[in-house]
Amino acid sequence: FDGTSREIPTRARVAAEPGDGTYAPVLVAWVDPDETDISFRPQGHVAAGVARPLGPLDETTDAIVSGWIAINQDDPNPPGFDDAGDQGPVILHEWGHIMGLDHVDEQGELMEPSGGWMTDFGPGDRAGLEELGRRGGCLDIPAP
Repeated sequence: FDGTSREIPTRARVAAEPGDGTYAPVLVAWVDPDETDISFRPQGHVAAGVARPLGPLDETTDAIVSGWIAINQDDPNPPGFDDAGDQGPVILHEWGHIMGLDHVDEQGELMEPSGGWMTDFGPGDRAGLEELGRRGGCLDIPAP
């Protein structure tokens, strides 16, 4: 946790912090859809959240060094992690994208496009995260 921010995520956000030679932390924000260029309407339905992992600026590696998670401020889901319809599982799903996971076509997995009726990562999600960790190993991340 690097603190709070008033930054509104946009599609053009870059991975590097301006002028200080470091990568920006992942930005997690509840955002009014009218205040950003991020679309909360993929494939014609309203999304509760959207995420974009960001790689190094020179694109020399496929490592993820930053990103953003935008939670739709107009989404009626309640806060919490107890029910599959709460905002907590939406946040976890979007964090899965930041870590490198894609959608899967399997119920019982949080990375299923609608959340798979889950409140936490499922066994396939966890296996995917483990594979990403093993495959990535220790990476040399280029300076911003």
